[in-house]
Formats: sequence, structure tokens, C-alpha cells
Amino acid sequence: MLHPIPDVPELTLSSPLAGVVLISPFVTMEVTSPSFTSNAYNDIFGVGFFVHLRDLVKPTIPDTYVHYVEPVKAPADWFKGIDKLVSRFFITSGDNEVLRDDIKKFSDDLIAVHGNATLTNIPIGTHNEPYGTLVAGEPAVGEWPTKIADWIAAAK
Repeated sequence: MLHPIPDVPELTLSSPLAGVVLISPFVTMEVTSPSFTSNAYNDIFGVGFFVHLRDLVKPTIPDTYVHYVEPVKAPADWFKGIDKLVSRFFITSGDNEVLRDDIKKFSDDLIAVHGNATLTNIPIGTHNEPYGTLVAGEPAVGEWPTKIADWIAAAK
């Protein structure tokens, strides 16, 4: 919506979305950041999984549209104006996630232009940690449930 694509019908909002939660956002198709090496055997999805996804998707994306599927590669001002579309963001990443470093960079870029965006890092968390721990019924999920509950409760 921030960067309409020619020949794709535009979506407009009557007001900004109240909030967006991004759980382990898939922000790159590359597997070159240090966390892909350091967490190769810690994450629930190994590097091979992301290579497979990249090889399926990337050849079909023209270079002019790479920022739409790899926002971590977008220029610094790519997200400028997003506050007119989304009031606030809550982003999660896990310490043991292969995408950790790329999610951090993406979050830093978004936070730089949007004053109401936050990144919550989950210690020993893996990809999609909030979803996975709830589905698995794990009793010790750490601080993130309180953080997201507080974020939701703070909605105006």
C-alpha cells in the first residue's frame, strides 16, 4: 500500500490499522547473515528450508520488486509514511532464530521512521516462537506473552 505496484489494484484504508504484529517476519531470502550460521542447528527450520523457499520464490521476482519480498534490503526511506497506514507495530524475533540478524535490521529501519514500533527479542526463542510455544503448550514461555498482552491492552 505504501508503494503501489502498477497493474495491481490499489488497496486504500479509511484510517490507519490499529496495529500489526509481525512474528518472526520473513524479511530476506538470503542466508548470509551471521545468525544463519550461529543458529543453523538451533532454529526449528534449518538453513536448507530457507534456501528451498528462496529458490522457489526469488527467480520469479523481478529486481525492481525485490524490496516487496526482501524488505531488509530496502533503502532507508522505504518505510517513510507507513505511520499513515499502521498506528503501531509489535515485532518478535528469537535469539536462536536464523533470521534474527535480518529481523533486527528490518526492525531498526522500521523503528527509525515509525515512533510506535517495537522489537521484542525472545531469549532461546526459535522461528515463530510465540505461535510454537502456545501450540506446544509449553509451560515456561518467558516474558513475551506479558509484553504482547500489554501491547494489545495499550491500544487506544
